[in-house]
Amino acid sequence: MVYLKILSTTEMQFIKKYKFSFFWTIIVFILCLLPGSNLPKTGFHIPHFDKIVHFGMFFIFSILFNYEKKAERNSNSLVIILILSLLIALSTEISQLLFTTTRQFDLLDLSADLLGSIVGYFSYFILKQKLN
Repeated sequence: MVYLKILSTTEMQFIKKYKFSFFWTIIVFILCLLPGSNLPKTGFHIPHFDKIVHFGMFFIFSILFNYEKKAERNSNSLVIILILSLLIALSTEISQLLFTTTRQFDLLDLSADLLGSIVGYFSYFILKQKLN
């Protein structure tokens, strides 16, 4: 049987190990690229609500990634989560700039993303310690 092999064994192992983080990243991309008019409306107005959403998306990503990585609390794991979060956040913001007409690059979104990742990183270890 002839088939096109897209991912190597190592890449597939990585995706399997980090399946929840990978799946969540796809959800983040979809949400960030949807036109704002396609997103559910709340019955009330909260100023800068989109920043809270960005914070929350990356908070969840950070917790999922640390859980799947079985991270230990050290500067190396913080650097890894910050680099990954920055790459994902930059990718979503640049994609909004290049591929949508209803969204734009926003440094405050990027800041909320990174802050969510940092808070998620430390929250993971607080929760881990309380559950052990």
